[in-house]
Amino acid sequence: MIRIYYKRKPPIFQAQYEDFLGQGKVESYDMSIPRDYRTARKKFARWLPVEKRARRAQAAAPGVPASQRTILDFLPARELPPLPRMPYFGRFRSIPKQTYQDFAEGVVSPVEWDLLQTFPTFDGFFNHLFEFNDLTFFDNAQAALEEGGADFRGAFLHDVVAFELLRRQLGFRDFTGIQKVAQFVGGNPLVGVLRAPAYFPSAARISFTLKQVPAAYFMDYFHQLVREGLDAGIIAGRVLIWDGQFIRSNSRNNARKDTGIYTDPDAGYARHIGKKLGVGYQPGILYDYSGPARRLPVHFTMFPGNRNDNPAFRETVAEFVGLGIGPKYKAILSDAGAYSEKSLHFCTSPEVGLWPFLRAKKNLQNQPTRELKAGYWFNTDYIPPGWPDEDFLAVYAWRPAIESGNAEHNTFYGGQRMNTRGMENAIKTRALDYILDWLKALAAYKLGRPDLTCKWLAFSRAREYHSHLMWSDEAKRSGYTPLPFP
Repeated sequence: MIRIYYKRKPPIFQAQYEDFLGQGKVESYDMSIPRDYRTARKKFARWLPVEKRARRAQAAAPGVPASQRTILDFLPARELPPLPRMPYFGRFRSIPKQTYQDFAEGVVSPVEWDLLQTFPTFDGFFNHLFEFNDLTFFDNAQAALEEGGADFRGAFLHDVVAFELLRRQLGFRDFTGIQKVAQFVGGNPLVGVLRAPAYFPSAARISFTLKQVPAAYFMDYFHQLVREGLDAGIIAGRVLIWDGQFIRSNSRNNARKDTGIYTDPDAGYARHIGKKLGVGYQPGILYDYSGPARRLPVHFTMFPGNRNDNPAFRETVAEFVGLGIGPKYKAILSDAGAYSEKSLHFCTSPEVGLWPFLRAKKNLQNQPTRELKAGYWFNTDYIPPGWPDEDFLAVYAWRPAIESGNAEHNTFYGGQRMNTRGMENAIKTRALDYILDWLKALAAYKLGRPDLTCKWLAFSRAREYHSHLMWSDEAKRSGYTPLPFP
């Protein structure tokens, strides 16, 4: 006997052949229980009555053709200039080589300059970052902020920034690492670059001083360095790469039971391809690609960790275009997170003017996507005219360069987790990382050592703590045999 019970309909009793032979057994199904409902529908699909509802046809708006149902159809037509064919598009000028008279004369001794040019293993002093870059920006910023009522308690903002940059260069996640170094060497590790040579702040003083400075100041200095690098030819200003990178906040992953808000209210809970990352932030990052060994950040926009990549991509690019940095950019690369028809229209609009090399999602309906190689789908309407698939894929192969840049901040700078909370602090944290990137790139350019542009370990020594004997060791590491001293 089969018994099927409903809440609002009469039950169904279905006698089986075995019931008349006295060998039957009772099967009962309660259709209000999802498990019983699925089992009954699967076993008795032929005779069990199931109400089927027809889908309503979506009627087009009166007088509007079906091909014009979204606002995207009203955007202006693409008017992008054609891209030169590969390999011309992928050919980048080398960084101009500087001489001693260009920047170094009067800054470093001729001997130090010659040794830098002679010994490839010698990758510069941390002092060079301050000797070859103008950091008076922070002195001026402090003066302006103090006029507005900020209290720095006698500290130089320049010096606090120097300690924060050193902390990142040495890979310490908090300031206690610098304190241990000072104790180990028996002196101030930054004595040669500070406004006040005897100044050595506590972790609390560093935090207090940085809190007095709005994040916009650090972003302004970061963009100032980007413009200088573009003018100097360190970056080509042709190809952009976009991606995100999760930054963990100093917050619990569980919201408060009484308010439902995280201990960092500005942050969001991030997930990526099913993986739970935690509470934090997700900056949308733009890198300039100027060759395999030249990828440098040019802009970022900070978002809560739960922000969708698709609108974040458009907001980041719109902000960058609004800054007026690098009007020569011609193309932008990104993975499938940024892909949508809206993003494609946005990139090719006259205001943005970028050819989008955006990887499409698999098996999209009603879009002319094609698999150019195994697992890589692209919208064929946005392949530059005259470009074969091989050239398009060769450009898209540059996209992993941003992964290399992002990895630097987690593995080398130790920046995968903040020591603080809040959107302002998240922006300051990442802006200081990128300021350090650019100070190293500009110092390498002015020292005539373009090979140090994106070298993470470069400028990791203090001149004050290395004697003249170091040059003999550098000579040996560089393949020379020093003459013996009498």
